[in-house]
Amino acid sequence: MTLTEYLKKSDSLTASQLASSLGVSAGRITQLKADGADWPAHLAMDAEKLTEGALDAAKLSSAVKRARE
Repeated sequence: MTLTEYLKKSDSLTASQLASSLGVSAGRITQLKADGADWPAHLAMDAEKLTEGALDAAKLSSAVKRARE
């Protein structure tokens, strides 16, 4: 699921909550919402853990995808 899809879910964290929990700015979350955004591996892994797998790190970060192949 993309970040945009995740944020539309009624039971998801808000963009502000996600930013705060990941230690990034709200502006950085906006950048990461862009289609095709390649997340830094550490942020993708943290987001996957934080969302209990709703956000798949391998789908967010090409580095994570390569490491998991």
